[in-house]
Amino acid sequence: VYRQALVAYLEQYQGKLDDDSKRRLTTNPLRILDSKDPATREILQGAPSLDDYLDDESRQHFEQLKAMLDAAGVAYT
Repeated sequence: VYRQALVAYLEQYQGKLDDDSKRRLTTNPLRILDSKDPATREILQGAPSLDDYLDDESRQHFEQLKAMLDAAGVAYT
């Protein structure tokens, strides 16, 4: 579901995406999230958040993982 939302969002900006991201839009759109291109990074600021697409079980697991990282003093973003 998230993949579809991301593609729908990015298709609006297809003309502004770098060549790598344009190619990835059809092959592996999640890889666009790793783009180093400044213009693409700017577009991604408004992209749907993966957090909004987690089901309850996944959200709970993610919260547990963050708690373990916090307890271990591991920084993350």
